Amino acid sequence: MQSPALPNLDLTRLNTYSLFSRPSKVHARQLGCIVGAEATVNQLLNNLPDQLAGCSLRRWRDALWSAHQDHRPVVAALGGHVVKTGCTPYLIDWIRRGVLSAVCLNGAAAIHDVELAVAGHTSEDVAAGLIDGSFGMARETSILFARAANEAHDKECGLGAALGAVLQRSPVRARTLAWCAQLRSIHSCSIHITLGTDVRPHAPLYLRSAPRRSEPTRFLPDMCRRRGLAKGVWMNLGSAVILPEVFS
Repeated sequence: MQSPALPNLDLTRLNTYSLFSRPSKVHARQLGCIVGAEATVNQLLNNLPDQLAGCSLRRWRDALWSAHQDHRPVVAALGGHVVKTGCTPYLIDWIRRGVLSAVCLNGAAAIHDVELAVAGHTSEDVAAGLIDGSFGMARETSILFARAANEAHDKECGLGAALGAVLQRSPVRARTLAWCAQLRSIHSCSIHITLGTDVRPHAPLYLRSAPRRSEPTRFLPDMCRRRGLAKGVWMNLGSAVILPEVFS
């Protein structure tokens, strides 16, 4: 195709080149396509732009489906925001459908999970709680974690499994991750609490029991160590530091 003519302009004196001969990073074939209101999620994903996050979402979907079909491990590693912003129902559905093999929670995710279970609400005002010293000191949360720590010691199991068992014996207002993982007997629900960053070890009731009674959590679920994650899927969702360190 010839370049459009530009009157009264001497192109030979300009340092230019033809647009049609230049290598480009984006092509029309990579643009997104409009889908109708009746489109499935798969159709929506398939019609996203063939660029950046559109490509990443499709690769993630394909890896997840392939691992599920071949019975390879699928692990969801969750930070606190995933739980407190209301995404747990989707993950619980995956547990029920047999998609997830294991769930790993950092301390914040575990706290939000517990509080939603027993109270139906979570996420306190951090700034106000730090000023008056009340941040992380909810009584019911501390009691449940202390019970779980004791049970983990007595039954020689991880804190995640113990917390799920404690929640099953408690009146709950919401079906949460630890509860559902225990109920469905998936391979593992592990909780990775870190001293110095999590509020749970600072709470008085937890301090009386956990350091003496609870074993350190395993860095990776037993299932992942036995079967390996080389061809499985590890989804790091909302944890920038703790769970990437757990994985490594």
